[in-house]
Amino acid sequence: MEIVSYIKLVSSNYEVEIDLAPDGLTPVEEAAITNFGEPVIPTGGTFTRTSPALTFTLPEADRKFPSQFPVKASFDIADNADANARAVLFRDKILERLTTQVRAVRTLAAGTTGKDITNINTTP
Repeated sequence: MEIVSYIKLVSSNYEVEIDLAPDGLTPVEEAAITNFGEPVIPTGGTFTRTSPALTFTLPEADRKFPSQFPVKASFDIADNADANARAVLFRDKILERLTTQVRAVRTLAAGTTGKDITNINTTP
C-alpha cells in the first residue's frame, strides 16, 4: 500500500492531507477490500504522544478507505503554539490506524487460495 501525506503551512495553518497514491493498493489489498469491504478508519478522537508529551482531541469521525479519502485536518498557530506538532501527530496516528485496519482486512483473506498444479504419476 502506498499512501501520500502532506503537511503544508498556509496562512498560519498547518494543513494535513492523507490519501491513497495512484495505484497505491497491491492486488492482494484490492482483492481483500473487494471481498470483505472497505476498512473504517477512525479519524477523530484522542491523539496522544508520550515524548514529548502531547494530547489533543478532535471530533469523532470515521472514514471508509479508500472511497472516503483523502482525510484532511487543519491546525491553526493562533489557537495552538504546538500546531506543527499536532499536525505531525495527526498524520502519524492516522497512518498507524490505517495500517492496522488494512492489515485486519488482509487477515480475513489469509486462507488458502490460488492455483495448485499437481503432477500425479499414474504409471502402473
